Amino acid sequence: MTHPRRQTVFDDRPGLYHCVTRCVRQAFLCDKSPPCGRDGESRRAWVERRILDLAESFAVGIYAWAAMANHCHIALLLDPLKPREWSDEEVARRWCRINQYPGRPVPAKTRAQRETALLANPERLLDIRGRLGSLSWFMRFVNEGVARRANAEDGCKGRFWDGRFKSQNLLDDRAALAAMAYVDLNPVRAGIAEHLDECEFTSITWRLAQLRSQPELAASQLQPLAGIASSILPAITLQSYVRLVTWTGLEQRPGKRGRLKPSSLDSNGAGATHDPWWLLAAGGLESRFAAFVGLPGTLERAASRIGRRWLRGSHLDSGSRSSHDPPGEDAGT
Repeated sequence: MTHPRRQTVFDDRPGLYHCVTRCVRQAFLCDKSPPCGRDGESRRAWVERRILDLAESFAVGIYAWAAMANHCHIALLLDPLKPREWSDEEVARRWCRINQYPGRPVPAKTRAQRETALLANPERLLDIRGRLGSLSWFMRFVNEGVARRANAEDGCKGRFWDGRFKSQNLLDDRAALAAMAYVDLNPVRAGIAEHLDECEFTSITWRLAQLRSQPELAASQLQPLAGIASSILPAITLQSYVRLVTWTGLEQRPGKRGRLKPSSLDSNGAGATHDPWWLLAAGGLESRFAAFVGLPGTLERAASRIGRRWLRGSHLDSGSRSSHDPPGEDAGT
């Protein structure tokens, strides 16, 4: 049974979500061939840039993404209360910098005119303030912008994405980390990458680049790659998170296609202990859970709040670990 969005997306407190959007008929509309002769980049790069650009306007923090050939994953923090703290000028500035057509910045003169008009309309400004804290509006701009550019390039009309996006509410620390690992390892499960640094157009390549260029960040707490930060994310260091993703990719699907290949780059993931819940969640977040992701106890409480007897995933083995303790790592280090 599906869940209405009003039950699964918090509008009164910050929350962490995993969002998925797929191309129409699962067609490979975002491939590696250069569709644009001017910059020679694939449409997967459009999606990546669009996500990071919109994070500068909306009350979101982008923690993981994977732009694949026929779908896109995003793990993000949404704080619907944050826009209430922004001044009218800040709200107008953030909204008016958004362009429905990605890759074409709004001219400064046009932006100034829009901001002036918006500030003169209090009712409209109040509506915009709510939109900047809305998951649906954020995903709408991500999807619509890419679709407009792709259709214009192909000289066609119609759907690019297959309907609305799917979202999962990440209810606890382990669910949030499992979703991030699930997103970062998408190219590995698809069999198009065997090492983390081969995962093109994913957030893990940005994390690895951070470690290489700024080694001092290894012991710092994991931060969003764009947008706002929040204390509700589990306290795990950047280096520990990369090790966690590495271990997960090495442990999943042993002897089969769709797992990391051990190498000197991936050796820092060794030494973790087996955790049944983690491997099931990080390897099958969409198939083993529905609108909510969490430990069995967390899912039971969520089911009670929305008047359901149970939620998919409640039967998974949670092991003996705390929700603040990801496998093989000290989340507080």
